[in-house]
Amino acid sequence: MAINQQPSSALFSLLLLLFFTLSLSQTLSQSATVYEVLPKYGLPIGLLPSSVNNYSLSSNGGFVVDLSKPCYVQFEYLVYYEPRITGTLKYGSITNLKGIQVQRFFLWFNVDEIKVDLPPSDSIYFQVGLINKKLDVDQFRIVHSCRGDTSFNDFLKACSMIVAVYCALLCLHSQAVMGFHKTSFEHHVLSSVVCGRDLDVSLVVALFQLGGGIAL
Repeated sequence: MAINQQPSSALFSLLLLLFFTLSLSQTLSQSATVYEVLPKYGLPIGLLPSSVNNYSLSSNGGFVVDLSKPCYVQFEYLVYYEPRITGTLKYGSITNLKGIQVQRFFLWFNVDEIKVDLPPSDSIYFQVGLINKKLDVDQFRIVHSCRGDTSFNDFLKACSMIVAVYCALLCLHSQAVMGFHKTSFEHHVLSSVVCGRDLDVSLVVALFQLGGGIAL
């Protein structure tokens, strides 16, 4: 009787070993850091700062990254990362991006999409409203730490938003003097200020283009 049980016992042990091997393999694949995931999608590791706590990536490309705190990183432009960043991760791009802003001319603009050339080149592109800004990809080759005291940076960011509102209203006023229709623009700007929301980047770009053709 014991002889007949030995094959069954060996088969059970083999299946058990296979189960634990597959489980370990799955655990290791799930423990890959976000900095290991980005290159698999053709993106540089330095797109995200060193303060990433955790991330999730769904089967449809839904991408969520949680940072330990808000973060500022100085690239060619100063970039601001919110504590939570979301988007859709595809090969060569992150679309539907929320939680990353870039500073230009004392103004902060939401980055809507980040993409690279396929096949890879020396460039990376930040889509900011109507503007597609080309940057040198080398500055994103390494992971950067957050800079300095975030409270002071937050203060500067708040000041820059005040400047942004002032500039937008100034542009509206100048266009009103020139006889342009301004009601819809004023309503949008003032509602953004009252509700505490960021100015829509397409509006700001349009205002600056109307006010003198300033480009990012």
